[in-house]
Amino acid sequence: RAMAAAEAADHARDAEARMAGILASQAEMQGRMGAIAEVFGARQAELTQSIGQRLDAMTGRLGQTMTEQTKSTHESLAKLQERLAVIDTAQGNIQSLASQVVQLQAILSNKQTRGAFGQSRMEAIVADGLPHGAYEFQATLSNGSRPDCLVKMPNGAPALAIDAK
Repeated sequence: RAMAAAEAADHARDAEARMAGILASQAEMQGRMGAIAEVFGARQAELTQSIGQRLDAMTGRLGQTMTEQTKSTHESLAKLQERLAVIDTAQGNIQSLASQVVQLQAILSNKQTRGAFGQSRMEAIVADGLPHGAYEFQATLSNGSRPDCLVKMPNGAPALAIDAK
């Protein structure tokens, strides 16, 4: 019995020694796991911060680019609107001019109206260009004819008869 008790005591000591070794290994493993967890936590925080910074930078650049593009688009649209306004004005002027040309064509299509128009223009040009008394409108000549305008020439030269047509 004593031997069995001694063997049991040896066995118990061996078991305790193994248990102490296991507990020491477990404590060491827990320490290592804690250190690894801290390292991973720190790395995760660094990674999160780095990704956040990059995302903020990209968002800033994207926002700036969009702002610049929006400004450029607005400027282009404003210039286009100005050009369209000029084109609209020009088109209105062209339509007005076309209407006036049609009216003038209608006026000048009648021979009598055309003659009266030519007579009035000729009278205005002569009256603007020559001194009063140097010309006469609708003067009757010695042969009975009546030119539209008779321009008196200097130094006794014969007068110049003008027909407005």
